[in-house]
Amino acid sequence: MSNPQRALWTFLFFALIGPFIASLLAALYTPGAIWANLPPYVAGDHTPFDLSNLPDGGGIAALVGAAALKTFIWTPPAAAAAALIVIGLLLTRGEVGWALAGAAGVVGFFVAYVIAPFEAAGFLPAFALVAGLVAALLSVFLIRINVLPRPTAGG
Repeated sequence: MSNPQRALWTFLFFALIGPFIASLLAALYTPGAIWANLPPYVAGDHTPFDLSNLPDGGGIAALVGAAALKTFIWTPPAAAAAALIVIGLLLTRGEVGWALAGAAGVVGFFVAYVIAPFEAAGFLPAFALVAGLVAALLSVFLIRINVLPRPTAGG
């Protein structure tokens, strides 16, 4: 497979599958955050799993859906920025390991956050970590299906 083909498939995987995985993670986080009284569902000094932790508007299912949808809409620019960084590394180095892809995910997240900020309630580093983990997972998958070349041990 030539490097332009690798670059195309890398961009498509990052830009399409990355937001999907991120929205799944947001949907999984939401009920746990409501139960544990974590941001953005903090309700003062209430105990975990207090119904007052829920914002008005339709219950847990609506909140899970809204969190997943907001994540799916916001993340494509971050995923595309991460993909462009990974492609740049691929074209200049000839290989990209999972650690470099993870770093590209973090940088891509912050590039997108600078362009389109959102209310993070102090969770910006955690969101960046998740973006890096998703990018690292995508790169491992792309290496396993032979889209990206396997990194050499020394480089």
